[in-house]
Amino acid sequence: MVTVRVTFLGEMRSLAGRREMQVSLDDGSTVSVLLKYLCDSLGEDFRRHVFDENGNLYRHVSIGVNGSVIEKLDVLLTRLDGGEVDLMILPVFEGGQGREEGF
Repeated sequence: MVTVRVTFLGEMRSLAGRREMQVSLDDGSTVSVLLKYLCDSLGEDFRRHVFDENGNLYRHVSIGVNGSVIEKLDVLLTRLDGGEVDLMILPVFEGGQGREEGF
Protein backbone atom coordinates (compact mmCIF):
# COMPACT_ATOMS: atom_id res chain seq x y z
CA MET A 1 0.00 0.00 0.00
CA VAL A 2 1.00 3.59 -0.62
CA THR A 3 -0.39 6.49 1.36
CA VAL A 4 -0.77 9.64 -0.73
CA ARG A 5 -1.16 13.00 0.95
CA VAL A 6 -2.93 15.16 -1.63
CA THR A 7 -2.65 18.93 -1.28
CA PHE A 8 -5.05 21.08 -3.28
CA LEU A 9 -3.82 24.57 -4.16
CA GLY A 10 -5.55 27.61 -5.62
CA GLU A 11 -8.85 26.96 -7.35
CA MET A 12 -8.41 23.22 -6.80
CA ARG A 13 -8.80 23.78 -3.04
CA SER A 14 -12.21 25.38 -3.57
CA LEU A 15 -13.30 22.58 -5.90
CA ALA A 16 -12.18 19.89 -3.46
CA GLY A 17 -13.70 21.68 -0.49
CA ARG A 18 -10.55 21.09 1.53
CA ARG A 19 -6.83 21.81 1.57
CA GLU A 20 -5.61 18.22 1.99
CA MET A 21 -6.77 14.66 2.05
CA GLN A 22 -5.09 11.31 2.47
CA VAL A 23 -5.71 8.39 0.13
CA SER A 24 -4.49 4.78 0.40
CA LEU A 25 -3.86 2.96 -2.88
CA ASP A 26 -2.15 -0.21 -4.01
CA ASP A 27 1.62 0.26 -4.27
CA GLY A 28 2.54 1.16 -7.84
CA SER A 29 -0.82 2.79 -8.62
CA THR A 30 -0.54 5.62 -11.12
CA VAL A 31 -1.46 9.29 -10.89
CA SER A 32 -4.31 8.44 -13.27
CA VAL A 33 -5.76 5.95 -10.75
CA LEU A 34 -5.47 8.55 -7.98
CA LEU A 35 -7.12 11.31 -10.04
CA LYS A 36 -10.02 9.03 -11.00
CA TYR A 37 -10.47 8.13 -7.32
CA LEU A 38 -10.47 11.83 -6.40
CA CYS A 39 -13.01 12.62 -9.12
CA ASP A 40 -15.29 9.84 -7.87
CA SER A 41 -14.89 11.06 -4.27
CA LEU A 42 -15.09 14.81 -4.86
CA GLY A 43 -17.79 14.92 -7.51
CA GLU A 44 -18.57 15.97 -11.03
CA ASP A 45 -17.56 19.63 -10.60
CA PHE A 46 -14.03 18.57 -9.62
CA ARG A 47 -13.89 16.10 -12.54
CA ARG A 48 -14.95 18.79 -15.05
CA HIS A 49 -12.05 20.99 -13.93
CA VAL A 50 -9.45 18.21 -14.09
CA PHE A 51 -10.36 16.17 -17.20
CA ASP A 52 -11.79 17.21 -20.55
CA GLU A 53 -14.67 15.37 -22.23
CA ASN A 54 -12.20 12.83 -23.70
CA GLY A 55 -10.64 11.99 -20.34
CA ASN A 56 -7.44 13.97 -20.93
CA LEU A 57 -5.90 16.05 -18.17
CA TYR A 58 -6.47 19.74 -18.83
CA ARG A 59 -3.38 21.81 -19.63
CA HIS A 60 -4.20 24.19 -16.77
CA VAL A 61 -3.81 21.42 -14.17
CA SER A 62 -0.32 20.74 -12.87
CA ILE A 63 0.69 17.78 -10.71
CA GLY A 64 3.66 17.69 -8.38
CA VAL A 65 4.92 14.48 -6.76
CA ASN A 66 7.32 14.65 -3.82
CA GLY A 67 8.23 18.25 -4.65
CA SER A 68 8.77 17.85 -8.42
CA VAL A 69 6.34 18.98 -11.10
CA ILE A 70 5.75 16.15 -13.55
CA GLU A 71 5.89 16.76 -17.30
CA LYS A 72 2.46 16.63 -18.95
CA LEU A 73 3.33 13.67 -21.19
CA ASP A 74 4.20 11.46 -18.23
CA VAL A 75 1.93 12.68 -15.48
CA LEU A 76 -0.93 10.17 -15.74
CA LEU A 77 1.46 7.21 -16.01
CA THR A 78 3.64 8.25 -13.06
CA ARG A 79 3.73 5.47 -10.47
CA LEU A 80 3.12 6.20 -6.81
CA ASP A 81 5.56 4.04 -4.82
CA GLY A 82 7.51 4.12 -1.61
CA GLY A 83 4.99 3.91 1.20
CA GLU A 84 4.26 7.63 1.47
CA VAL A 85 3.88 10.15 -1.35
CA ASP A 86 3.15 13.88 -1.30
CA LEU A 87 1.14 15.01 -4.31
CA MET A 88 0.04 18.56 -5.14
CA ILE A 89 -2.69 19.53 -7.58
CA LEU A 90 -2.57 23.13 -8.69
CA PRO A 91 -3.95 25.29 -11.48
CA VAL A 92 -1.45 26.75 -13.91
CA PHE A 93 -1.93 30.33 -15.02
CA GLU A 94 -0.57 31.39 -18.38
CA GLY A 95 -0.21 34.57 -20.31
CA GLY A 96 -0.41 38.13 -19.23
CA GLN A 97 0.19 41.38 -21.00
CA GLY A 98 3.60 42.89 -21.29
CA ARG A 99 5.52 39.63 -21.21
CA GLU A 100 8.69 39.79 -23.18
CA GLU A 101 9.88 36.83 -25.18
CA GLY A 102 12.32 34.66 -23.28
CA PHE A 103 10.77 35.18 -19.85
